[in-house]
Order: sequence, then structure tokens, then C-alpha cells
Amino acid sequence: MLILAALFVMTTYFLATVGSGMYVLFAIIILFLVLSNYKLEFHAFHVFIFQFCLYCYANSMWALNYHNAISNGNTILYLLICLSIMYCHFKKFNDVTQLMKLIMWVGYIVVFYCYLFYGVDRVADLSSDEGRLSNSFNNINTLSMLASTVVIINTFFILFRRRRAWSDLLIFPTIFFVLSSQSRKGVGMIVLGVLLLFFLKYLRSKERNLLPLMRFVGIVLVFFIIILLFSSTSVMEGVTNRMMGFLAQFTEEGEIDASTQARIELRDLGWAQFAKTPWFGMGMGCSYFLTNEEFGENTYLHDNYVELAACGGIFALVSYYSIFLYLLWKERKYYKIDDMCNLVLVLLIIKFFTDYGSVSYITKMNYFYLMVYFLHLESCKVKYPWIK
Repeated sequence: MLILAALFVMTTYFLATVGSGMYVLFAIIILFLVLSNYKLEFHAFHVFIFQFCLYCYANSMWALNYHNAISNGNTILYLLICLSIMYCHFKKFNDVTQLMKLIMWVGYIVVFYCYLFYGVDRVADLSSDEGRLSNSFNNINTLSMLASTVVIINTFFILFRRRRAWSDLLIFPTIFFVLSSQSRKGVGMIVLGVLLLFFLKYLRSKERNLLPLMRFVGIVLVFFIIILLFSSTSVMEGVTNRMMGFLAQFTEEGEIDASTQARIELRDLGWAQFAKTPWFGMGMGCSYFLTNEEFGENTYLHDNYVELAACGGIFALVSYYSIFLYLLWKERKYYKIDDMCNLVLVLLIIKFFTDYGSVSYITKMNYFYLMVYFLHLESCKVKYPWIK
């Protein structure tokens, strides 16, 4: 079952741009259904995903292109059916450690395939004149965010489970890949994720003195000193320039890079549409009407909040983000007694930041992660029934 789940995750990355990818996923799920003792059950996971799916279908009644809204609803329903079969099987174990390790190891496989695809010399040379790595068998930002998630998960096992293994050294080539991709989301995820893990580790400390606080502050200072030292070198020039170009929109110091400027224009376009149709939007998946008219290009708005606001209105934002707010609210009760809860909380918090720069509500891995989070919440309810 773990092998089939791993194949499911790998397919979402390796066959993302291949038309047969959905058929491969369907075959994997059929095998999962045949080999598992499936029983139809309904939990919070099913209710939350299904209500968002229903909103996509309802949205088709007023969408500029009803086919797009129905297509989005079909995709989410298909994923819900597939993942419900997995959910039923993995729920029996009352533990998501295996699934988190599965994501980590599949992530390492994808990263090292990237080394083969781009060439080891190309990835390892951060100061290459060719600039950042290009899109390939998948979007480079998507690959970079997976690599960053791998680093965060592996750091969790080192920090909270005190696990030490030679495989931990794989973190370093994975970080190199993220830096070579020059993905701002990827770099930001690693920095924020590792710091949050250390912070939660400090909050869980039972020592009643200043030592844990001093240790945490020291780690943060060392972390930022390392970042500052590396950012001033020619090796990190590409990453640093992209980060400074991104921060310029907030600090109003320096020059905003072309990529950030394009995203700002897309956000402004989306919020302008939201002002016109604040409650129900223009139709799920219909943002290309805006970009085509304004820029002559069919694309999405590169921001999950703006995409949902413009296409689905306030009701879409509430329907979708209520899922993550529910998880955050419930998980917060367990972080001191369940170490895995800390990893789930960190990944959930990071989700709210990365959605600022990517459209995630329709991606397959987004719902796989949600399945893992809800499975963890169910396991906590079983293991700690006295916590209400």
C-alpha cells in the first residue's frame, strides 16, 4: 500500500505535463481498492473537501465559462474519491509517520532525478551564467517547493525524533537544488519552516530556566548570520537579487524585478475583478478572461487568494480556507503532547505564505497533504480522547 501511495505521489510530479498521467493515477487507485479492505466512511476530510467541490459545481451556474467550473469540480471530486480509498486504509494505523517519510523519500527521488535531468554540474553551479533552472517535466517552483518540504520533514525527524542517519546528508544536495532553482518560495519555505520547528521545540521544553530561550535565540542568530554571509557572495547573487526584487515591493527600496512586477499586475487585476463581483466571483477557472483581455495571454493569477477571490468571490475563499483554519484550530491543542503535530502545524502555516505566490487549490498534492493532515487529526482524537 505504501508503494502504491508512493507511486501516486511520484506520478503527480513526473507525469504532471503528460496526458496519460490521470490514467496512471486511476490504475494505481484501482489496485489500491482491490488490495485494501475498503469500507465507505465519512469524516471531516470528506465533508470539507466535498463542500468545496460542490461550490465549484454551483459556481458553474453564473461562470463566464461554465465548463471550467465544472472541470474544477470534477478534478476535486475525482481526487476526493481516490484519496478516500487511501484514507480508509491509512486511518487504521493511527499514525502518519510512514506517510510523512513517504513524502520525504519521494521528494528525494524527484530531486535526484532533477540532478540527472538538468545535469549535476548545472545544478551544483549556483553562479552559472545561465541563471535559474528552467521549467522541465514539471514547473521549477513546484519542484523547488517539494524539495523545501523534504528539508523541513527531515529536519523534524532530526530535531523531534532525534533520528540520526547517513541519509540526513541528503539535505545538503536538496538545499543546493532549491538555491539553484532560485525559487523565492522554496528558499522562504526552508528558512521559515526550520525556524518554526526550532521555535515549537523551544515551546515544548519543560525546562524552567532561560537556557531553552537562549538556545533558541542563539540558533536564530547563527541562522541569519549564515544567510547574510552567503547572500553577500557571488555564488548566491542570483538568489539574492530575486529575493531583494521581491522584498522591494514592501520596503520601497531598490528595484522590483520583472517577475515580481508581473505578479503585482496580475494581483491588481484580480482584486479589481473581486471589487466588481465580491460575493460569487466571475467563475472558477475563468481568470484567463482577465489576463487575455489585459495582457493578451491565457494564464492564471499566480496567487491562490486572488485567484479564488476573483473567480469564486468571498464564498470561495471561505469554503476553501475554512479547511485549513479548521485544521490549525484543532491541531493547536496537541502540539505539546504529540510531536508530529508540530510538523503538521509548520506545514499548515507555510501553506498560508506560499499561497501568496502560487495557485494551489486545484493541484493533486494539495489534497494529498490534506489527507495526511486530517489523518493525523483523527489519530490524535484516538490517542488523546481527554482533549476536547
